[in-house]
Amino acid sequence: MKKKRIVLCVIGVIVLAVLLGGVGIYRHYYGLLGKEVGKGSGTVEVEEEPEASESPEEMKQRLEEEVERNLEAMQGQATLDAHVINILCIGVDSRNDDLEGRSDAMILFTINTDEKKMVMTSLMRDCYVSIPGYGNNRLNAAYAYGGAELLYQTIQANFGIAVDKCIVVNFQFVAKMVDALHGVDLTLSKDEVEVMNDYVRSMNGTIFDAEKEDGVVPVPETDTVDLHLSGKQALGYSRNRYTGTDYNRTERQRKVITQCLEKLKRCSLFEIHALAEELLPEIGTDLSEGDIAKLLLIMADMKSYELNQFTMPSPGTSYDLTVNGMMVLGVDYGANLSLWNIMVYGE
Repeated sequence: MKKKRIVLCVIGVIVLAVLLGGVGIYRHYYGLLGKEVGKGSGTVEVEEEPEASESPEEMKQRLEEEVERNLEAMQGQATLDAHVINILCIGVDSRNDDLEGRSDAMILFTINTDEKKMVMTSLMRDCYVSIPGYGNNRLNAAYAYGGAELLYQTIQANFGIAVDKCIVVNFQFVAKMVDALHGVDLTLSKDEVEVMNDYVRSMNGTIFDAEKEDGVVPVPETDTVDLHLSGKQALGYSRNRYTGTDYNRTERQRKVITQCLEKLKRCSLFEIHALAEELLPEIGTDLSEGDIAKLLLIMADMKSYELNQFTMPSPGTSYDLTVNGMMVLGVDYGANLSLWNIMVYGE
């Protein structure tokens, strides 16, 4: 009996040591998250726009009225659900090594633990919305004005969706992530290659300390070409606003993210550790230790989840205008919320 108690005590000590070690490792990784989520500056810098003629005044007036009506219609639409988690991944257009600026990319990861679904929704930056306290503007201006908190409020007021927490990265992070995963393989059109090269040349003189032609690839003679893209090339490809529509732009972003996620699935524990050490210090988030622990438990079961992609606005539910020199999207937000609910809840 005495020997049995000793054995049980030893086993208990070993289990406790493993648990404490696991907690210590988890806290180590959480502690690596090194950047603060942007708070906003209250201003938005003027950005370069593709050439477009100003829309007629009557169309602009109709747009303003639609935004106002939508605000009233969306009141009370966003409800909290214990089985649904909305994590907004924000990519900011900072040229500095911080997390301030416009939200150039916004992808909402919605996890329905009850239905075993995950939906990756691209929120298009040009959606014309009402930003609380700042009037009407494009969606990507909300983060620049007031950081993540104001962006949450803007999405809830206009889209009728409550965002729980966010993850924020900048241009440099995207390039680092792709390089750390040894690049991505994508098929590009001839036009996409030309625009990507232009972005790479521009970034070599601003974001990256490199020669102007570093990373520029030959323009193919064929309509399409298969390329293995480096980090800065994948970033240039993702930022492309000049080939196709903004739907194509958000699709390019999801292609890069999807490839990176697939590569992560195949990484060994040693590789994941190395990636965490390199990349976590570049990420900002308002997720708590408890939030991340909950997400890790969900991720362990992610293979059983149905994965879907969605874009807001969905094709056929928006129209293009130019307002004050800005290319914007007038959106039927009610129709989009209905479609999103079907995707997430199946109703």
